[in-house]
Amino acid sequence: MYDILIKNGLVFNGLPEDPFQAPIAIQKGKIVKIGGEIREKEAKIVINAEGKYITPGFIDINNSADHYLGLISAPEAPNLIKQGITTIVTGNCGASLAPLVNGSLKFLYPWTRSKDINVNWNYLNEFLCLLEKRGMGVNLATLVGWNTIRTNIAGEEFKPLNKEELEKCLFLLKESLEQGAWGVSFGLGYPSEQAVGFKEIIEASKIIKKYQGLMSFHLRNERDNFLTAVEELIEISQKTNANIQISHFRVCDKSRWNDFKIALDKIENSNQQKKTNINFDIVPYESSVESLYSVIPQWLAAEGKKAMEKNLKDKKIRQNFVKILKQNRQFYKDIIVADANNNLRIKNQSLNSLAKNFGLSLEETIVKLLETEKEQILVYNKNISESNIISALQSQISMVSSNSTSINLDNPNNVAFFHQSSYGAFPKFFSYFVKSKQICSWKEAVYKTTYLPATKLGLQNKGLIKKNYDADIVVINPLTIQDETTEKNPFVFPRGIDNVIINGIVVLNKGKLSYKKAGRILRKK
Repeated sequence: MYDILIKNGLVFNGLPEDPFQAPIAIQKGKIVKIGGEIREKEAKIVINAEGKYITPGFIDINNSADHYLGLISAPEAPNLIKQGITTIVTGNCGASLAPLVNGSLKFLYPWTRSKDINVNWNYLNEFLCLLEKRGMGVNLATLVGWNTIRTNIAGEEFKPLNKEELEKCLFLLKESLEQGAWGVSFGLGYPSEQAVGFKEIIEASKIIKKYQGLMSFHLRNERDNFLTAVEELIEISQKTNANIQISHFRVCDKSRWNDFKIALDKIENSNQQKKTNINFDIVPYESSVESLYSVIPQWLAAEGKKAMEKNLKDKKIRQNFVKILKQNRQFYKDIIVADANNNLRIKNQSLNSLAKNFGLSLEETIVKLLETEKEQILVYNKNISESNIISALQSQISMVSSNSTSINLDNPNNVAFFHQSSYGAFPKFFSYFVKSKQICSWKEAVYKTTYLPATKLGLQNKGLIKKNYDADIVVINPLTIQDETTEKNPFVFPRGIDNVIINGIVVLNKGKLSYKKAGRILRKK
């Protein structure tokens, strides 16, 4: 007996090839037969996919369920499964939940409140074993964050690493790769990694290349120096021949939106000349959720939170800070406070309304937030061009990501991250950009969300509907697929994702969740 039979659907196998009609048989977590005659009585479960599309499970190459601690609070990942996501890649933007030499999660302050979490692991293998014991709703692969390693060894001090510190960081990186990490990530756009120089990246790349891993980068600047930041990565790729991924590729300054296509051309031309190996992922929304620390001048917080608090108490530095803020109002004038230590008085409030309530200018309101909400401040900012999103998604080197977290459905408002992408990123891509805007074909769209991220990361037996591959499969209704979220109500499930199978287990049947923890921890061998 087969465990599952999927019949009558149109199969998009994950490659940019024309779809075909064929039954699919699943047994013991694997795809064991495609095509031929398979009778219903030969299977325990039969899924009739007539009029629907059958695709590999979506691979979210830039997921933040570790940053927002969704791996701990919502390991079932129901909001991700409802999107058709079967595998997530965490450890992006320089931060991962291991290794933790000193057992501290303080480096997560740009994203979440971490002081209430009991850390009972130090090294990556210990953390992955803990996740395996708890169970996961989706498959998980992780990078190791360079900032996590760096702050464990050298603290938050804004300075280049000395020889001994660098050697210790490289040792932890190598150890994490041997314990199953798929590569390393850098969050160059965050104040804590502004001191990361070319030498550190080059030395890390030597180890990554030896282990055939991925190097992921949050750009050093997504605003006024966006082009320079892109050119930095092109130079790194040219000098190291590294396998590079740019996380949530975007320019967040309206006055610099035109720079995006220039940067995209630079990357594509360099790739075509085989000088570089660079891909990127796109979150398909015009708004972003980011740390307030990404909006303020980076020198203020460059040496860590304690240094920033000291700076704000200095009258001259404070006046200079406010002056610089006024000159850059376009970066923050329309922001909404997504979360600040779960302070309900300011949560979901616009900066303008807070300024009126406080009787302060926009700039003094930012100072007040930095002084009073020291642990974490997330802001919601509509600062990304749809035209640039379209250009990016049309590129052959682009992928789709949610850059979101798993959410506990019993208490969704308790999570700091409330962006629409938590519920609708992949359906938004298919329903709006593929179905309505027709920026690419369905076969190309499926490739961007399945086999391309699998090959970029180096995942084995994932991303294709192929015999002996893992049975991670999604059944989509192409007529009804729709992202139902809005900016005011992001907690709405999409329509059109009818069935999701993970490792041969049905976790979503006719739109209904089973809450089975069918995911696996994927270690790079």
